[in-house]
Amino acid sequence: MAERERVRCAVIGAGGFAEVCHVPGLQAHPRAEVVVLCGRSEDRRRRVPAARGWAERHGVPETAADYCKVVTRPDIDAVTIATPNVSHREIAMAAFAAGKHVFCEKPLAMNTAEAEAMARAARESGRIHQVAFTFRYTHGVARLRQMLRDGVIGQPFCVRMVGEGWGDLRPESQVAWRHQAALSGAGMLADMGSHYFDLVNWVVEPVVEVCGMLHTVPRTRLDAEGRPTPVDTDDLAHVWFRTAEGVQGEFRSSRVTPAHDDNGFMEVAGDQGAHYNPRVASSWSPTPGGDR
Repeated sequence: MAERERVRCAVIGAGGFAEVCHVPGLQAHPRAEVVVLCGRSEDRRRRVPAARGWAERHGVPETAADYCKVVTRPDIDAVTIATPNVSHREIAMAAFAAGKHVFCEKPLAMNTAEAEAMARAARESGRIHQVAFTFRYTHGVARLRQMLRDGVIGQPFCVRMVGEGWGDLRPESQVAWRHQAALSGAGMLADMGSHYFDLVNWVVEPVVEVCGMLHTVPRTRLDAEGRPTPVDTDDLAHVWFRTAEGVQGEFRSSRVTPAHDDNGFMEVAGDQGAHYNPRVASSWSPTPGGDR
């Protein structure tokens, strides 16, 4: 692929996350250009955009319904994947086979086998590939990571993280793909827990041992089409872990418990002090129709 002055991108996934994050994020970079927005199906592409379509509002010149055709286009250099977790693998594998760079939402896949296959294809493609662990790039996380490497708090021995909210217990809340195991693989453990594990791996050191408990509040809610649908992914995850050098830690991720003033933080304690980093690990609760 010849290098162009601008990287021409296709955003695959026409939900709210693509609108508020992927498209404006790419458009904010002087060397990136969003060429096409691709939904998962013709029906989805027509149903999600309001009025003349948010693609037009954001200046995206094309929309498409078939990602297989989009990833093979010679005028596309890279794709970002903002679809439900169940389709990450198939889209990424098609993009790598077509020689495209890939930026994929987290969690990377539905299970370990899928993730390993994706990582292998990425390496063999020789293209740039990345998972959307965006907390790595917040100022607080970058500062905390550097402080640990500078020895500011001494030898770390404990990590704590909390992110919660209880919006999903509202009677008017809708069932989205995140609430369905067949589409997401898991609930809060995968959605925010994947961020938390990455934060520990990135800021402190790799996690080597894990135990935990999951809980789902039994309930049925309407989906976007007005059909009663049971929630079958975890609403609440309590996790305890240990790193390679013996640092102990815990996190709580919830969409069914009330948030308090200290919600959404990462704290690392060391033998010479501690650092409390607020608002780096807070829970995100999708609004109806606003998810990927």
